[in-house]
Amino acid sequence: MLRLARRAGDATLGIVPTLDPSLANPAAIARVAGNLYAGAPVFARTLARWRPRICPFERLIELVPADARLLDVGCGNGLLLGLLAHCGRFARGDGIDADARAIATAETMRAGLTGPARDVLAFHNLDVRAPWPAGPFDAVALIDVLHHVRPDHQRALVERACAAVPPGGVLIYKDMVVRPRWRAWANRMHDLLMARQWVHHRALDDVAAWAQACGLATVSRTRIDRWWYGHELAVFRRDPPGAQA
Repeated sequence: MLRLARRAGDATLGIVPTLDPSLANPAAIARVAGNLYAGAPVFARTLARWRPRICPFERLIELVPADARLLDVGCGNGLLLGLLAHCGRFARGDGIDADARAIATAETMRAGLTGPARDVLAFHNLDVRAPWPAGPFDAVALIDVLHHVRPDHQRALVERACAAVPPGGVLIYKDMVVRPRWRAWANRMHDLLMARQWVHHRALDDVAAWAQACGLATVSRTRIDRWWYGHELAVFRRDPPGAQA
């Protein structure tokens, strides 16, 4: 059963927050990331340490329901799953990504974990169009993936992610903002430099409409600006049968 609670001082419904002080802020998360990827190549380790200073992982972590089974679509090097395993946040995490090098880095990270933290993670080098792990999952994450997808394929990916959400489960979504334009362009330049890719931002209103068409309701929407990057976070939930609207 997913545990939901109101964030103090916030009018929107949020997920029960983590109390782990090692994941309370970007600097703390960056230190944990450095330890998680100590065995990775220097460039991959450096990226893992810097990404928490750009991406609001402290918010993403608390959006994952406690004791959930999570599917991370487009997991990259597995940092979100590694952080969740580090703090014992979830029951199991499966990550899929089409980039073989990213999955190899994720496996290196997983191999460096000890005890139960290692056992609850699995990574799969899969194209998003290939069959996904069967689950069952309580939550699906789609984090900084959609802007890398061709515009005419974006809705299909969101719909597939929604289809993997069971009754009572959630879809956790984060991507870069469309407005203001200068923040969108800052992210576009970032991806041209780091990923050598021209990205395609999608308005959160579109994603919310697609999720609603798939039977998911919007639980929360949040905007976060960090440095020159703008982030939009949302949680969508599929109500169990018989639930009140």
